[in-house]
Amino acid sequence: MTRAGPAASHPSTGRGTTLDFTIPAGADVAPLAENGAIQQGTVAGDITVTLTRLQMDGANALLQPAPTKTLTIMPLSPVITPNAREKRRR
Repeated sequence: MTRAGPAASHPSTGRGTTLDFTIPAGADVAPLAENGAIQQGTVAGDITVTLTRLQMDGANALLQPAPTKTLTIMPLSPVITPNAREKRRR
């Protein structure tokens, strides 16, 4: 089962799991908003990026199997920052 964390998103779109883009004719690099940055959310885990659609002149050009890259976000120990405070309700 695959599930996106609630804070995971593309910073430029705020849409959690999809980033649409167009590669201009003659270009060899895709112009991605914020260089394709992914806001990974608030927990450790894996982020898997998969190319799910690729068209050239209106025809399907997606390779099979589709290109996929998985990034692992390692868990980190909590950090106490000087002058940090927590707002408590009474």
